[in-house]
Amino acid sequence: MAYLNQIRMQHAANSLIKTNQSIQEISASVGIYDSNYFVKIFKKEFNLTPTAYRKKLWQK
Repeated sequence: MAYLNQIRMQHAANSLIKTNQSIQEISASVGIYDSNYFVKIFKKEFNLTPTAYRKKLWQK
């Protein structure tokens, strides 16, 4: 399960910096429909919330 979550978070991180999709849309696209749980897992993987990650790495 940890490996699956790691792959999901990598895809989510990619989407965060390359698209304008909302956190909820990205969460659902990687198969996690509870956005609060998604934020918890994302923060565990990257030590940043999805919003902070996007702000830090946004490609303009």
